[in-house]
Amino acid sequence: MVDFIQTIHKTTYCGIDAAAPPRTQRGKTVLITGGVRGIGFAIARAFAVANASTIILLSRGGDKLSAAEARLKREVPSFSGVVMTIRCDILDPEENASVWSSLDGRRVDVLILNAAYMGENQAVLQHSWRRVWEQYEVNVRGNLVLVDLFLRQGNTHDGQKKVCTHHSPPPYTCSNDADEFALVPRKPFIRRYQQLCCDGGPARVCGNKGVVDMPAATSGK
Repeated sequence: MVDFIQTIHKTTYCGIDAAAPPRTQRGKTVLITGGVRGIGFAIARAFAVANASTIILLSRGGDKLSAAEARLKREVPSFSGVVMTIRCDILDPEENASVWSSLDGRRVDVLILNAAYMGENQAVLQHSWRRVWEQYEVNVRGNLVLVDLFLRQGNTHDGQKKVCTHHSPPPYTCSNDADEFALVPRKPFIRRYQQLCCDGGPARVCGNKGVVDMPAATSGK
């Protein structure tokens, strides 16, 4: 068997270092759903290191937002930009729409769709249809509403193409039937997202199909 992976990195290296000048995000406004912990917070921290102008954290848990803001400023003391925190449950289209109205005219340059509802780690027959439908409402409709609002806001402040990034583990990372079933409601959005990638348009769309082990991923919350 051929070993295609010559080097395995377990820490940040030069090619992906957020502090490197080629990856500066100076002047950019980034909005991150599910940005208070896990992968979402790690993304926020990277944008802070890259000197983003404004970092907007969304979470349905309002009590976690202030803690995340304080932690971000503590872990990246060199960050001189603005941190905005907005309570939003992407399950609710009206709350999604209210996010843009609360930005005081700011245009979002980078949208990170990190929030997802993976459901409980249960066998397929233990899931009720209501629980499955709620997963569709969060993972499909909620993300589509945010993408629509993002693309309709017009040009960014510097005229550059906007970036919409979606984070979702691929099916082959599922360890059992329950994991695979939990991912099913997100597949329609992934398919629509792939179409956006092919169509091009006003935004540069890119997706990360990797997976990172986080406590939230294994707890189903």
